Order: sequence, then C-alpha cells, then structure tokens
Amino acid sequence: MLRDINVHKKDPYLHWQELEIRLVSQENWNAAVAAETRRGQIAGLYVDKKEILTGTIDSMSRDEVEKKLQDLKEQYSIETTFEEVKELENKS
Repeated sequence: MLRDINVHKKDPYLHWQELEIRLVSQENWNAAVAAETRRGQIAGLYVDKKEILTGTIDSMSRDEVEKKLQDLKEQYSIETTFEEVKELENKS
C-alpha cells in the first residue's frame, strides 16, 4: 500500500486513471466522470478562467448609459417586416 502511495505522489495522473477505471467497472458513473475531469485538469486540458468586471452602470454618466443601450439595441435587434394575416373562414 505504501508503495502505491509513493507511486501516486510522483504521478497523480496515473492515480486518477486507475480510480476512473475502478469506478467505471463498479458502474459509479458520476464519480468516474469526476475522476476523468480531475485527470484532464492535471493534464492541463481544462482551464479555469474567471473574469472580474469592475465597471458598473453606477459609474457611467447618463450619456454613456444611453450610448451603451443604443449600441446593445443595434447589436441584438432583429430587423424584419411584418405582414398582416387575416384568418380564413371555416368552410366546413
């Protein structure tokens, strides 16, 4: 047992791989997915990216707020035309 611990200290990736294999064989799917995720993190496949935004609407002037709202309106608006459709009479 102590030998296994020393091996895993050197290669945690191997530890999570063995754990995942064991969990899959036990059909413990949630834990197996968590082990695979951890293994990917160790391998550098997943990057935890967090952005902290410090600017708020409170720090903007009224003109800046109105300009930002107009920009958002232009960016996300859908331009289309509409045609009035009259209901057909039921001819039964």
